[in-house]
Order: sequence, then structure tokens, then C-alpha cells
Amino acid sequence: MKRIIAISLFLVNVFSSCAQKEEKAEAADVAAQSQEIASIDVKKDTHIKDPGKIIRKANIRFETKDLQKTTDHLEAQVNLLNGFVESSELLTGNYEHSNKMILRVPASAFDTMIRVLSKEALFMNEKTITSEDVSGEFVDVTSRLKAKREVEQRYIELLRHNAKTLEEVLLAEQQIASLHEEIEAKVDRLNFLKDQVSYSTIVVKFYQKVEYVPEPQMTEVSMLVRFKEAFSAGWDGVVSLAVGMAYVWPLLLVVGAVVLFIVNRKRAM
Repeated sequence: MKRIIAISLFLVNVFSSCAQKEEKAEAADVAAQSQEIASIDVKKDTHIKDPGKIIRKANIRFETKDLQKTTDHLEAQVNLLNGFVESSELLTGNYEHSNKMILRVPASAFDTMIRVLSKEALFMNEKTITSEDVSGEFVDVTSRLKAKREVEQRYIELLRHNAKTLEEVLLAEQQIASLHEEIEAKVDRLNFLKDQVSYSTIVVKFYQKVEYVPEPQMTEVSMLVRFKEAFSAGWDGVVSLAVGMAYVWPLLLVVGAVVLFIVNRKRAM
């Protein structure tokens, strides 16, 4: 009987020891996986090929014969080219009227729109065209976005299947949240680059010279209006005086009593 009890105790100790070793091994495995995920180096994927991403912009300033006709014509041409007017700012002055427009046109229609603007110019003051190749940044952002999404997915799998303690769960969730913010930033940058590449930006300023037109002078005020204003001002003065006297009536009462006392005393003498 003693031998059976001893054997039972021995087996219990053996199983307990094995269970503890298994838990330690699982914890070590989770930590190792977390370190492995965190140590992934997000580098450019050299296998990604891109035909070329070019951002084209232009700044143009010219004189036109008819400001309104030029404005209407440019708006119509932009619509025909499947573009849009991002903003338009019309200004009028004594010597010239002007308009500043920001046009967005498809990249394939950029040269066509430049030719349209050149034909509208009575005198070209400025014409600046720039091109920026963002192919490298486009590939870099795309590859980093892909890698970060893969890392995020691995953390999600780790959270679902391997994380058992509260500390492990919190660590995985913290890493996922941080990666999600980085992914959103990369997506925003990628969308911005796509928009700038797909639609070129043209800032155009054009003006029309006009004969000097003086600002209208104030008409002379009629006599009746002046009398009305004077009467109104006088009445406001009377009201203000009455209100002021209402504030100092105790003082007036004291002064009146003193004056009356002095007058009566002189009469008595």
C-alpha cells in the first residue's frame, strides 16, 4: 500500500513538472514570435516594377483681351478634358481686372491645356512647367505598406492563437494599433501621390487692363437729411442729460437745500 501511494505521488510530481515546462515553453515561444515579428526589416521590394510616376505642374500668367470670355472658355475646355476647376478668385481694380484659377486636368491632357492657355494670352508674362519623378517614392511606399500589412496580420494571428496571458494580449494589441496608424499614414501618402500623378495642376493668373475708373464719391447730404440728423442728435443729448441728472439727484438736492438756506438767512438779516 505504501509503495502504491509513493508511486502515485511520484507520478503527480512528474505530470506537474511537465505541465510547468510546457507553459514556460509556450510563453517563450510567444515571446520569440513577438521578437521575430518586431525584428522584420521593412525594405523596398526590388521585384516591384513601375512604368514611371510623373507629377507635372505649371504656373502661367498672361494678359487677356476679355477677362470674362477667357474665364468662360477655360472652364469649358477643362470640362471637355474631363478635368475640374479647383478654385477661382476674381478681383477687380481701378486699372485692371484679374482672375486666378487652379485647374486640375488628367495627366494625358496636360499639354493640350497648356496650348489652350497659350492661345488665350494677349501677352505672356510667365510660363513655368515642372516635372517630378516620384516613381521611387511610389515603389517605396507601396512595398512598405505591403510589409506592414503582413506584420500586422502576423500579430493578429499571434493574438488569436498564441497569446494566453493578459500581458501578451496587451502587447499584441499595442503593436497592432501602432501598425494600423502607420498603415493609414502610408495609405494617405499613396493616395496623394496617385492623385497628383493622375491629375496635373495648373495655376493660371490672367488679367485685363481697363481705363482708370475713379471710385464713386459720396453724394452731398440734402438739407432735410441734415436737419433730421441734427434734431435726432439734439434729442439724444437731452435724453443723455436727463439720465445723467437722475444719477446725481441726491447731490442736486443737497446743493439746492444749501442754496435755499443761504438765501433765507440773507433775507432774515
